[in-house]
Amino acid sequence: TTGVEGRGGAVYVGIVADENEYVIADSVFEGNVADEGGAVYQEDGVLRITGSSFTANEARISGGGVFISDVISDNRQMIITSSTFTDNVASTEDFLTGGSAIYTELRQTGVHHLQLTDSVFRGHEQALFLSAPTQDNIIRNNCFIDNLVAVQANTLANDLNRNYWGASDGPSGSGDGGGDQLVGVESEALYADFLTSPPESTPACVVEE
Repeated sequence: TTGVEGRGGAVYVGIVADENEYVIADSVFEGNVADEGGAVYQEDGVLRITGSSFTANEARISGGGVFISDVISDNRQMIITSSTFTDNVASTEDFLTGGSAIYTELRQTGVHHLQLTDSVFRGHEQALFLSAPTQDNIIRNNCFIDNLVAVQANTLANDLNRNYWGASDGPSGSGDGGGDQLVGVESEALYADFLTSPPESTPACVVEE
């Protein structure tokens, strides 16, 4: 499908009046297209995504799979668990835009962050784009494999530890390993405690010999 007003090819979560929580479970998003958020666009509320797959979705600007908006709100959080992102595309991938799988535009501190665990990212030019300097994102126990860039970060407050970066010696780019690249991650402490093999919680992460 294509998104309404260019946002969210399949799902659009707009501004809500109360503390609503939305759940996407055991769902398949494939071949959706939008300007921002090829499959899912979140503007407000708490959105939980679990056990779902995002494949070959496309954003003409940012967030091939998922776009998290910068609308000011005290009630916004994205929690993604046990999901897979494969071959999604964001057509403009540079220092300011991109995020083949997920793009976060958040600038507020506190609870307004992405929590990402037990998920698999494969086959992206730039899997995650964490755009703003005051974000507080928790990205742990995931598998990044066969991505050119695993994480592009313009923020200092990310927890990127306990992830597998596609090689036993850790990420390349900001790191010294042979795995997927980290770009803009200036502190080694944010990713130094990496996994040397895929986590057991990500059975879809198959390392080709």
